[in-house]
This record gives sequence, structure tokens and C-alpha cells, in this order.
Amino acid sequence: MSYALRNTIILTVLVILVNSIGWFFIVIPTRKEKIKIQSQLSVLTQKLIADANLANDIVLMEKEIKTVEKRWLTRKKILPIDENSRITYSFINRMVDTLDNPFPFDFDFNGEKDTLGVTSRKYSFRADVPYASLDEFIFTIERHKRLLVIPDFQLDFKPPVEGEPYNEYKVTVHAKMVAYSAASGSNEIPDDLPEYHVTPWNPFRPLVVEKLPKNEEGLLEVDGAKLIAILKNKAYIQDKNNVLTVLEEGDPVYLGFLTTIDPVLAKVKFTLNYGGFIRIRELDLVREVQTKTKSRMN
Repeated sequence: MSYALRNTIILTVLVILVNSIGWFFIVIPTRKEKIKIQSQLSVLTQKLIADANLANDIVLMEKEIKTVEKRWLTRKKILPIDENSRITYSFINRMVDTLDNPFPFDFDFNGEKDTLGVTSRKYSFRADVPYASLDEFIFTIERHKRLLVIPDFQLDFKPPVEGEPYNEYKVTVHAKMVAYSAASGSNEIPDDLPEYHVTPWNPFRPLVVEKLPKNEEGLLEVDGAKLIAILKNKAYIQDKNNVLTVLEEGDPVYLGFLTTIDPVLAKVKFTLNYGGFIRIRELDLVREVQTKTKSRMN
């Protein structure tokens, strides 16, 4: 065996050994660490998506607290001269009738007390009602000019009846009410009320459901939709029925809302809630490709 051939064989063996050692001690551990980091990143990404609306909810809640504090400091309530069960029942029934979804209720007299010319009568109130209607009812009572207090109430989830629509799940409310009147009061109590805004949160709504709610409001359904154009921070989206909808960031869609409009990358992102599971959906701008065909003359 020649000297050059022997050196070549030795060098080849050394290269193989070095590569093998490097593969087992560097490449394989690095790949395992990469997979571990990717797994941790995936978990963090899911947590960030789940908390995507937390900052907005905190800001909205802070604004609501400031509004409530201002309303409390500037409150002006009126005590009627006359007060009895019939008058209070009629008043509460009128308030319920002003709701978008009125509901039946039970109303009972519990006692009366006179103190320094002010009469307070206690009542008990019970109803099975959708949470949104209950929220609107309390809103109406709180902002009415008449002084009617709800010092105590208890809410319990009412198991749904088979076949009952998801958005009509009800809660059972047991409340104590106190109606006040005074000899120096006035029966001229206006019924004007501020505009009610539907509450975005229902604590009795299941976090995970088997069936998705129906699209009763006719909102855009992202599944099967196409992004047609982006113009002046507005997205022009065509659904599977070829209906064109113009949306801005934050606008609601079926199961969620439009999160981001990106004119640079020509895409939009949606945050959707599939029965309690948050998903991010993207739509890219549709680019039609036209091909020219040449006709041959015979």
C-alpha cells in the first residue's frame, strides 16, 4: 500500500469519526432543543390568542366604572307621595314591557316601615329570564327617576330545556326590592331613560358548547369568504353567497370579529370563537390571473 493511499484512508476515517461525534453530541441535542422550544412557543401562542381581548375588556370596564361613578355622584331620584303594592307592581310591569324581550315574573309584598315621614315597602321578585334581559331590566330600574332599590339578589343557572336555542339559556333570579315614598314627594316622575347597550358578557353562558349558535344577525361568515379589496383601512369581503360586506377593524362577524387589516401583505385576520375554542383565520387578497389565448385562422 502506497504512502499516499494510506494517508487518504486514515484521513477519511478521521473525517467520519469527527462527523459522527459532531452528529451525536451537537446536531441531535440541538434538534431536540429546537423541538422543545417550538413546543413551548406553541403553548405561549395559544395563551396569547386566548387573552387577545383581555386588554380591550379592561379598558371598557374602566370606562364603565367611571361612567357609573359619575352617574352615582350626579344621581337625582324622586320619591312618590303614594306607594302600595298595586302601584309598584304596575311600575315594575311597565319597566319589563319596555325591554326588548319581556318576561313573566312573580311579585310579593313582604312588609312596610315608616321612618321620619319616609315609607319603605319591601317586596320579593322572582323570574326565569335570559341574562341579557335581566341586565337590561336592572339597568332600567337603576336609571329611572323613581327611587326603587334592589338590596339583595341571587342568580342561578337554569338548566336548558331540550331543543331550546343556545342564545335563550335562562337564569333564575330571586331579588329583594324596596320601594320608597314620602309625604313631601311627587308623583310626577318622568319615564325618560338613557339608551341601553347590550352587555357583551354573560357569566352563565357555557365556555364550551357542543353546537355553534345560529347566525341570527346575518353577520359575515368567514368560512368560504373571499377578500376582494382593501381600500382606506376597509376590507371588502364577499361571502359564499356572493354578498359583499365592507368591514373595519373591530367589526363583528359570525363567531368573532375582524382583528387586523394589513394592506401591505394584502390580507386580513379574524379572531373566531368555535364553541369556546379560539382560532385565528386569515384571508388573502384574491388576485385574478388572466391568460391570453391566440386563435388560429384556418
